[in-house]
Amino acid sequence: MTSFISNVRKRPLSLNEGMALSRKYQPCARRRRIAAALLWAAFSLGLVIDVCVPHLKVRDGGFVIPATLTSGKTEVRPDQLVAREKTIQLLCCLLTVTSTLGLGACYRNALSTSTQSRYSSNR
Repeated sequence: MTSFISNVRKRPLSLNEGMALSRKYQPCARRRRIAAALLWAAFSLGLVIDVCVPHLKVRDGGFVIPATLTSGKTEVRPDQLVAREKTIQLLCCLLTVTSTLGLGACYRNALSTSTQSRYSSNR
């Protein structure tokens, strides 16, 4: 019994000690913040790729190959151009949709409480 009493602190924790204890006992909050930041980065990357990458134009149900590609002496392979375009669109779609679902899972508590309060106020 005396060993227990001797281990009890006689003074209150300082601000730095309290913050250190809260960081020590809440490592999952830090992991959630890192996961949310990575998901936001993936979402942003998907949007940036979609906006910045040049797309093939479609006219009369077919792809229009830019004149800059046909003016060179190298052979232009339309199947490779279309495959590249589809790959880029798939990558953008995967990045934005999966990161959106992940962000929804990360912020599910905030989303559910806001929708519940909105639903209950409409009654």
